Amino acid sequence: MEVNDPTVMSDVASESTIRRSFRGPQACRLVKISYRQLDYWARTGLVVPSVEDANGSGSQRLYSYSDLLALKFVKRLLDAGLSLPAIRHALSQTKSTFSFVPEQLTYLLVTPKSVTIATGEELVELLQRGGLYAAVIVAFNSLRDELDADVFSLKQKPEFLQPSLFETMSQAV
Repeated sequence: MEVNDPTVMSDVASESTIRRSFRGPQACRLVKISYRQLDYWARTGLVVPSVEDANGSGSQRLYSYSDLLALKFVKRLLDAGLSLPAIRHALSQTKSTFSFVPEQLTYLLVTPKSVTIATGEELVELLQRGGLYAAVIVAFNSLRDELDADVFSLKQKPEFLQPSLFETMSQAV
């Protein structure tokens, strides 16, 4: 096989993707939700793991970092009292937000009917005009910073250093 063979390249890409992913129990710890919640959200399509979904008994879901941000966003909105239909709507409007890294402080302003992405200056303007009645304000950068700290903390634990699913499968072959 040549190094430029596309099948080799895709195998390398999938291995690195799997190494950067998080299993269900890890996602639960990082987002601070129960496995039952995680399972329900995945089965109902609220937040489906983008790396690998469960496909039968014994398979594991693998979540990307962006998936974890979306899960944390959902948890924050639930804690603020929004209903699941309102959260589902907010999530559909902000799906692409979780895969970019804003340079400036960014806020997600969520109401049961709409989601607005705003900078700090725009947020101040909206607050001064009284345009945020019954909105949940989520500081996106803070959400990301919290997740980064939790991921770093998790990576320091011995159970995280166990071989990845890919490494275990490779050794079995």
